[in-house]
Amino acid sequence: MLKKSKYSADELKKIEMEIAAVAGSERFKSIALLLSTNLKKIGLNLNVKAVRWPDICQFQRKPETAFHMVVFYQMPKIPHAHQILVFYTPEGWGTPYPAGGIYYNNPKATELIEMGNNTFDQNEQRKYYCQAEKIIAEESPVIFSHTSLRLFPFWRYLKDYNYPVGAMYFDLRFERLTMDTEDPMFKKNQKW
Repeated sequence: MLKKSKYSADELKKIEMEIAAVAGSERFKSIALLLSTNLKKIGLNLNVKAVRWPDICQFQRKPETAFHMVVFYQMPKIPHAHQILVFYTPEGWGTPYPAGGIYYNNPKATELIEMGNNTFDQNEQRKYYCQAEKIIAEESPVIFSHTSLRLFPFWRYLKDYNYPVGAMYFDLRFERLTMDTEDPMFKKNQKW
C-alpha cells in the first residue's frame, strides 16, 4: 500500500500524524500505542493523543482538523450497509461521528452506494453495495486494526435473546429479554 502512495518513503517518514484515542480509556490508548508502534516499523510516524470523545467528533467535522486516525468502535455490527458506506461518500463527510472524517472520494463507489440506497430491492442493494465495497477495499482508505472478541455467556433461562442484534451494544438492551422463572437453574440462582 505504501508503494501506491503518492508520497515517497522518505516523504512519509517526515509527516507527523496524530492518532486520537478516547481520553480516559486505557483500552483505546493501548490499541493506539500498539498501532503506532507497528506503523513506525514501516516508516509512518503516529503520535498518540488522548482526546475527549465529543472533541474527537468535533475535530472530524473538517478535513483541516480531522485526525489522521481515530481509535473507535461499533463498525462491524450494523443493521444496514448504508449506515457505514455513507462515510465513504461526500454525503458522509463532516458528520460528527469520527467516520465522517474519512474524506474518501471515489465517484464510482459513491454512485454505486447511492444506487443501492435508492432501490428497495434487497438483491439489487446487495449487488450495488458489494461492488462499492470491492472498490473501497481495493483502495484501502481506512485501517481496521482489530476486532475484539466479545463473549456473552448467559443462563439457559434467559429467553428472547437473538444474536447478532445489530449495532454494538444493542445486544445489551435488556427490555426485550424475558426469564423463565420456572427453570430449575433460575430457582437455584435466586435461591427459591
